[in-house]
Amino acid sequence: FISPLILTKKFSEKFLQKGQGTILNVCSIAALYQHPYMAVYSSTKSALLHYSLALDEELSHKNKNVRVLSACPGPTASNFFDKDIQEKFGSSQKFMMSSEDVAKRIIKVIEKKKRFSIIGFRNKLSMFLINLLPISLQLKLVGLILKKVIK
Repeated sequence: FISPLILTKKFSEKFLQKGQGTILNVCSIAALYQHPYMAVYSSTKSALLHYSLALDEELSHKNKNVRVLSACPGPTASNFFDKDIQEKFGSSQKFMMSSEDVAKRIIKVIEKKKRFSIIGFRNKLSMFLINLLPISLQLKLVGLILKKVIK
């Protein structure tokens, strides 16, 4: 979590001097709700998201051409999870976006000059649905899924 803060600060200062620039912070949909068994990961992503959104608002008052984009992709087919965990995910692997697809969608969001985006239709839909549940049910549901996969 510290590295993105330091880099974001340094680049925002350079971009303000230059008069333009976009900083991309990949925050993950894990930033948007609690993840039992991945508590530190989801908490640091949440902190990065809130920092990035607040900083983008601050920078917009100094120069509208200096932006911080908070991108929130979901599970992505990559080396993030080791082979054992990927096998436990099983069929859900089919529902993961490729790294290339995530990157292409993030580029489109950068071009639209947005400050926040959930990447991918399935991720947007899942976030909508999970937010319909009370937090206690969110915790139980996500906990059940991740307990099987992570532990």
